[in-house]
Order: sequence, then structure tokens, then C-alpha cells
Amino acid sequence: MAKRKKSKTRKQLAMGLQTANSLLKNRTPIVAIMSMFSLLVQLGCDPLGLFPPGAQQAIQQVGNELQQLNQQHAGTQGAGAVVAGNWGQAIEQWSQAAQSGNGSTATWQQTAAQAYQTYQQVQGSWGQPQTAPGTAPAQAQPPQFQQAGFASQPVAQFGAVPFDNRALLIASFNIQVFGTSKLGKPEVARMLVDIVRRFDLVAIQELRASDQSVLDQFLQMLNQNGATYRYVVGERLGTSTSKEQYTYIYDAAKLRVTHQPTTVRDPQGVMPRPPLATRFQCIELPEGQGFTFTLLNVHTAPDQALQELRALESVVAATRQLLPMEDDIIVLGDFNASTSQIAGVRWFPAQAAAISNELMTNTRQSKNYDNLVFDSRATVEYTARSGVFVYQQLYQLSQEQALEVSDHCPVWGEFSIFENRGATLAGGAAGIGSR
Repeated sequence: MAKRKKSKTRKQLAMGLQTANSLLKNRTPIVAIMSMFSLLVQLGCDPLGLFPPGAQQAIQQVGNELQQLNQQHAGTQGAGAVVAGNWGQAIEQWSQAAQSGNGSTATWQQTAAQAYQTYQQVQGSWGQPQTAPGTAPAQAQPPQFQQAGFASQPVAQFGAVPFDNRALLIASFNIQVFGTSKLGKPEVARMLVDIVRRFDLVAIQELRASDQSVLDQFLQMLNQNGATYRYVVGERLGTSTSKEQYTYIYDAAKLRVTHQPTTVRDPQGVMPRPPLATRFQCIELPEGQGFTFTLLNVHTAPDQALQELRALESVVAATRQLLPMEDDIIVLGDFNASTSQIAGVRWFPAQAAAISNELMTNTRQSKNYDNLVFDSRATVEYTARSGVFVYQQLYQLSQEQALEVSDHCPVWGEFSIFENRGATLAGGAAGIGSR
């Protein structure tokens, strides 16, 4: 029985490595490399010990240094393709060894060392412009705001999940004027239930119902088939007669709330709907090993979105004081501002966005407004998989039918359920650490 289990695990490992190699071949080298290292380190820390210690150390060392270079030269490629190619060869060898069961410690260490040697040779030219002989050197590109989002894909087919399912799907969804009227339409309610069930946690904006039983009614629909969703709701906010509430709906089989949800106001009072801060912890692992993080649910006013983006800097700072033990703060919601506009403010030392600027997040597919933003040096649990769930395509709806659900699409990011303790806060470098 043990032999059969080991053989099955090796096949799963081989599939995981092949997925990583596919990332290298089909995606931007820098982003693909970070996706690969996330997977490899997870596998390297597997209790079955499929990776020998020497390979783990080499993988982690390269991962740490590559992440620092990625922060310094985000948006450039250059030597990244060379490193990606070399690591691709190493992965193919490891995949074959895992499939056959013939991998030796020496082989794993040798291929890791070869890849690291190539990395060392090219690191000095990382991000430098490529010029042809006899031509004047092109001016180096300045570092760009890091955008980690990939192409929009339906969540049901969003891509390979780590084979041991060590992943957490966090989404943000502005359910336009969410209330009694919307839940009173059976087809709309059915689609909303199906959409939310695709995620482990959903930050919802625009809960307009004054009757709080709406959330209880929606929760009953979600849990009809034995699911275990719960909700957190904030206070009613807004300067007009139309008040809104922020809501988090989460799977209680995977997550728990660890601190009292708190509305965090900016000192100047710029934000009429100040964010709702809530801290969660993954509970599928032994105490102390599950990923803990704080979410800040945001819905800016369209006519003053840029002012509110600047005000969010003080909100993030206040949240750090409120929860000083937490390094993973994720600001998510409807910003009424594009990824490039969000890049114009700085809430984190190494700010990253899950949704890239070219992805449209509204139902009409004309605006880039919704996102998840975090510190890439602290929140290394992010797997670099993300997207926009264009439910209109999946459910084959007309635009009129889709707009009955909402004028926004859910946006999502994938995170490891393991708390990664290799990260440091502002001022320090962070890498892919052990769990």
C-alpha cells in the first residue's frame, strides 16, 4: 500500500513539475520563474521528502535573490529568459527522475547548481537593454510597477492548482446594489451563489439592503448543499441617503476570523466609505502554520477616486498599528481606478497588483477598476495566479442578462495556505522561505 502511494505521489510531482515548465515556456520569464519557485519550494518542503536538502537549499537561494532582482527591475526581461531556459532544462530532468523514481541526491544537486551558476553569470546584466553590435546603447528602462496578473480565464478553468491543493482563492466582487430585489430574481440569485462558491473568500462591495436578513438568506442559499460559508459585515457607510456595507463571505471549513472586524478611517476624512479591515487565518493546518492575512475592503467614490487612493496610505498605516503582528495586508475592492493609476500611489514598499492594467474588470469589459494590491516582499504566499472571472462567457449570457447580476466581474488571486515566514516588513528583503 505504501509503495502504491509513493508511486502515485511521484506521478503527481512529475505533473507539477511539467506545469512549472509550461509556465516558463508560455509566460513572461520573470513572473514564470517566481511561479515556479513557489511550486518547487512547496514541493521541497513536502513531508514525503521528495526533494533532497541540497536541492531545497539551492532552489531557495536562487528564489530569494531572483525576487530581489525582480523588485529592482520589474517589467524588464533581458537575462531572465536565459535563466528560465536553464531552469527549464533542470525541471525536465527532475520531472523524468520523479516519474521513474531514479532521482538521486547528486543529480538533483548538480542540476540545481548548474542553474544557479548560470544565474550568477547573467545577474549583472539583468534588466539591461539588448543592443546589436555597432549600435548606440539604448537607454535603460526604468523599473515599472510590478503587475502579477495573467490573462483573464474562467475560474472553473483558471489553470493547474498545486497537486496537494495547498491554495486559497481570494476574490473581490462589487455586486451592484446587492439586496432584496436582486435575491428575489431566481436566476440572478442562482448565478450569484454559483459565483461565490467558486472561491474560499469573497470581499463584497455595495451591499445596499437595510434589512440584514438579506445576508442570512444568501448564506442559506450558499450552504444548501452542505457548504459551510459564513459572513462578516461592516457598518452602514456613505454621506448620501444610499448607504452601503462591506461584506466578507468565507468558507468556515478553511478560514476563521481572528480579530474583530474594524472600519479604518483616514485622518482627513476623505473616504466616505472607509475600508473594513478583517484578519483571517487558514485553519486546515496545525496551529501556527496556516496563512494569516488582513483584508481591507475598499469601494472608492468615482468622482474622487484618486484622492481616496492617496488617503489609503494612512489607512494601511493605521491597519499596521491596529494589527502590528500581521505583515500580510491585502487591499482589495472596487477602486474606480486602473492598475496604472494605483501605481501612482504607494501603500507598500514593494507594491504589487494581482490584476494587470490590460485586463477589463467590469461587465461591459471596458474598465480596469477592481484589484487586489499587496506588498510582494511580505505576501510571498501569493502564487502569481490571478484573473477576472467573466461570468457572462461561462453562463452564455447576453450583456443585458449579465448586467442584472452586476456591472462588475469578480477578480481573484491565489495564495498558499501555508504561512511563509521568510518575509520581512518595510526596509528588508524577503524571499521564498521555509514553512
